[in-house]
Amino acid sequence: MKVFIITIEGMDSSERLAAKAFESAKQFGYEAFYFAAYTKDDSLSLFEDHNIKPVWDYNIPYFDLYNKWTSVPGTRGCFASHYALWNICVEFNEPIIILEHDAILLREWSSPEWSDVLHLDWEGSIRRRKMRNGFDQYCTVQENSVFRMGFSPGEASGVHSMNCTYAYAINPNGAKKLINETKINGWFASDRFIREPIVSIETIHPKIAEEQPEAIEMFTTAF
Repeated sequence: MKVFIITIEGMDSSERLAAKAFESAKQFGYEAFYFAAYTKDDSLSLFEDHNIKPVWDYNIPYFDLYNKWTSVPGTRGCFASHYALWNICVEFNEPIIILEHDAILLREWSSPEWSDVLHLDWEGSIRRRKMRNGFDQYCTVQENSVFRMGFSPGEASGVHSMNCTYAYAINPNGAKKLINETKINGWFASDRFIREPIVSIETIHPKIAEEQPEAIEMFTTAF
């Protein structure tokens, strides 16, 4: 199974975390690759090349919140990186794993079956749960199985979306759906963009990946 680790080149903390992600992938027999993250600048070139709208323009009650998020350069670069990897998934015509630099793999690939997107950490983001005081909600765990994640974030009630994009597997069918959605309606923060019913979002127990403890500590210290 190919694993692509999104890494901000030239940023020591990102490269250090990504190296740990890379080593965890090699340890458990994955075919690992570093993927240079898009920046706030070259992401605009990618959007222009693919004729992607700069702002998600849905007629939804919380549009002002979404519009604010899309103005953050880091959000733009993050989405561009994931979008580029969805295209690689389609090009290879095989499932891939996408890791952000702060993730780490915990075990070998068990060849699970899933529909479109498989989040690799059934518990969800530790940092996000701390930020929201446990307000983000998940489906009850179904042990030793693949099951619907059912994530509904507190800041966008009713939207069933990816709860952070630090570790997930995606197949070509799911990647095509997300690429098509991008070209029709524009881009947005990747963790809220990957959502039902555009794609089916499932997770797996036992978890295959999680956030790195060092990354969680860095985040806590920074804020």
